[in-house]
Amino acid sequence: MLQIFPMVLGLRDDRCVPSPASQPTPKTRPWTALVLPVLLGLLIPLLSLSPWATLPAQATSIYQLPAAPTEATWVVDEPQVLSRLSAGQIRDDLKAIAQETGTDVRFVIISRVEYGQTIQGFIDELFETWYPTPALQRNKVLVGIDVLSNGTAIRFGDQVGLDEATAASIANTTLAFPARDGGRYNQALYDTQSRLGAILAGRPDPGEPQIAEETLSNVESTYATAEETQGSNATTIVIVVLVVATVAPMATYLIYALR
Repeated sequence: MLQIFPMVLGLRDDRCVPSPASQPTPKTRPWTALVLPVLLGLLIPLLSLSPWATLPAQATSIYQLPAAPTEATWVVDEPQVLSRLSAGQIRDDLKAIAQETGTDVRFVIISRVEYGQTIQGFIDELFETWYPTPALQRNKVLVGIDVLSNGTAIRFGDQVGLDEATAASIANTTLAFPARDGGRYNQALYDTQSRLGAILAGRPDPGEPQIAEETLSNVESTYATAEETQGSNATTIVIVVLVVATVAPMATYLIYALR
């Protein structure tokens, strides 16, 4: 009996303690576990640079603007690019011009126009919406700019003391140059109302802004045309598609391989 008891104990010990061969071996992580985070780290920044990551500002419709001119529409700043101080000062100056000359001058700043539309077409439509009859249009001036392309426009009634050449000069130089030179919209509107105020009051035309030749060159070279913008976007899209087509299958395979 004494000899059997240790054997029983021994049998119990053998059954309770697994042999080294039966113990599970720790699973080593494959090299793909290290590669996957690196690939994802490269893919995410590339996708953030794609055209879909930053959507352009929504196009402005005339129905988003006041239906008729009021005391609050001397300066309409839909994208809010003007400082509060400048907007208030320009508004007061436009009221003073109206009292002195009998001509209402109003500024409209929008985010961008619809695809295929021009800022001039937008301003023409708004002008005829706000002033639907020739009698109302007679002594009105509407100046517009969109901040996406910095396109400018002007529309005026037949009794306003402006000619087409002067109006084009005001829109294409006095208003456009500061806007395209670093987005100086406060300066653009201030210079435009000052020049318009002098002309409408019968004073000599201050003329176009005096800008150094280097500044003009910089403004022209940094202003992208629609064709250049479309070409740049197309190149970006092609690069992103190629990267996604290459990396996405690899990442999918690695995810399943790690399971």
